[in-house]
Amino acid sequence: MREKAHALTELKREMEACNKCSQLTKNCGAIFDNGNPDADVMIIAEAAGQDEETQCLPLIGRCGKLIAEMLEHIGLTREETWRANVCACRPPGNRDPQPDEIENCRPFVNSQIAIIEPKMIILLGKFAAQTFLGSTEPIGKMIGFWHCEDSEEEVYVLYHPSYILRNGNTLIDEYKAHFEKIKEALVV
Repeated sequence: MREKAHALTELKREMEACNKCSQLTKNCGAIFDNGNPDADVMIIAEAAGQDEETQCLPLIGRCGKLIAEMLEHIGLTREETWRANVCACRPPGNRDPQPDEIENCRPFVNSQIAIIEPKMIILLGKFAAQTFLGSTEPIGKMIGFWHCEDSEEEVYVLYHPSYILRNGNTLIDEYKAHFEKIKEALVV
């Protein structure tokens, strides 16, 4: 655990020093998690929003609250996971992250995966899924389990929680069902 904590501290310093994407708003620097370095579950979303930028933590706002509720539904807490974004800084106006911004951050996310060594990675939304699975498929066709050739972790793709929130409660039961599948996979 101590080695992981040291490696994560060093990675955080490296991320905070990064200036490759000068057009991104960086009020608090790169958003970096303070979750569990020994987490079995790593959650990767697309980019920080206003709440994340304010609190300097990933998945903190309304989307983070929904994810926390879903994790609680399957017996996990937020603190038992590790969270990251494919783009570590907040794009201006909450616009979508640009391909070059995602590529600039990819080594940082890959390093987090290598340090944490999760059993499962949950990819939230199109940008996370397409980036890590090397796919151009629409998100609706990617929902569910994926097995990556170059990865030992199980990968599960879900809609981004913002999509669920925009659609009211109509998709909550479906979202819960996906998290129940994740729980089953973690128990095996």
